[in-house]
Amino acid sequence: MTCLGEKTGVELPGEVAGNLAGPESREANGETWWPGETLQAAIGQGNTVITPVQLATYAGTIANRGTRYRTHFVKSILDTNTGKVLQETQPEVMDVIEDRGDTFDLVQQGMVGVAQTIPALASYPYTIACKTGSPQRSESYYAGSTRKHYTNATMIAYGPVEDPQIAIGIVVEYGGAGARTGQLVADIFDAYFAMQNGTLTVDEPETADPAGDDPKTEAVDGDAAADETDTAGETAPAPEPAAVPAA
Repeated sequence: MTCLGEKTGVELPGEVAGNLAGPESREANGETWWPGETLQAAIGQGNTVITPVQLATYAGTIANRGTRYRTHFVKSILDTNTGKVLQETQPEVMDVIEDRGDTFDLVQQGMVGVAQTIPALASYPYTIACKTGSPQRSESYYAGSTRKHYTNATMIAYGPVEDPQIAIGIVVEYGGAGARTGQLVADIFDAYFAMQNGTLTVDEPETADPAGDDPKTEAVDGDAAADETDTAGETAPAPEPAAVPAA
């Protein structure tokens, strides 16, 4: 119903479904789901695997108060010579979650409260609803004698709350706390609303002088730039690069 743990139907033949922790997925692997694990799953713990496009679809479902539409990467196909629209996607309802009383009002109220704790969203011209996340990765490191796991920074958001126009799903690998994506989400909102009112501008990318003496080019310590700060404020070492098999 929420698209978590199932394919969204985007135009990708290789889309994966991910996994939503629960009795069904556990029993499908011939394993037992214990009652205590339900409490953990309720706060996002467990073997849950969610894709970025599922996060965005989930945010859109909440914004639409339980109505989930098919997600698309392609809005329309145009004839490059004439500009004529050859094919255009139309809204398609995939599922509807029954609104039991004020459920969605309470969820939205909580998400607006989260946005108010993130400076880039609290000061935004429109009221934004969001929820952060910090899912653990399998890779770990040691802070002294304590073993800790790297985390991805995630966020779902939509806005304006009064009349939702855009839903966002963000995943920053090794990003640490989810709240650290706040400015990135605000930038996406900026670009969207600027595009809608025709004021969006795209800066030309800067290119370095091939001779290497461009004064705008600064040396960056790659290891230092890759360091992250975990939710406790401690700095995690940069992850080791993944090994690439020889051809």
